[in-house]
This record gives sequence, structure tokens and C-alpha cells, in this order.
Amino acid sequence: MTYLSYWMGRKWPDPKPTFVAVFSRPDAKTLPNERRLTTFSAGAMIVGGLICLFLLPRILPVTVWTFFWAPMGAHIIGQGVGTLIFGWIAAPKDVAEHNAWLAKMGSSPHRN
Repeated sequence: MTYLSYWMGRKWPDPKPTFVAVFSRPDAKTLPNERRLTTFSAGAMIVGGLICLFLLPRILPVTVWTFFWAPMGAHIIGQGVGTLIFGWIAAPKDVAEHNAWLAKMGSSPHRN
């Protein structure tokens, strides 16, 4: 699923405006910050999956939903690992595209 969403984002990227006023422009991206964000979000998914896999079946009462904790935890861990892998692979290109988009804007849409 992570690979599919990455591929769809590359095939059909979100449209970006051709001009954004200087005072409301986003900041330039850096590779370390982008990878830090990827690691944080993927790590949160992996920790959440580990909680579902090991902790919740022990502390919650046994119900019909108890049998779904392990597969759901394994699925969330897999999503986190996939997000980490493809996020690290995609980070350099995303940073370069974002910074090129900012540089292409210039300072004013109405230059003489």
C-alpha cells in the first residue's frame, strides 16, 4: 500500500500554484528535516503496531476483537516499515522539487 500511494503521488502529483505571495510562502525544505519527519511518523506507526501486537491483548479483556489485535498490529508495523523505506528513498527528490518550485516563483508575478 505504501508503494502504491508513492507511485500514485509520482504519477499524478498535486497541482501547485504558480505564484504565492512572499509573506505566505512555505520555507525551503532540507533533506535532514524531511528524513527526520519521515522517521518520526514511521516510528510512531511501528510503535503503535507493537502496542497492538503485544500490549493490548494482555491488558484488555478478552472479546471477539481480541483476535484482531495481532493481525492489525502486524499490518501497522508493515505500513511503518514501508513508509520509512519509501520516505527515505523519496526524500531527496521531494526536497529538490519543492525547492525548485520555490525558486521558479521569483519575487513578483508582475515583473516589468
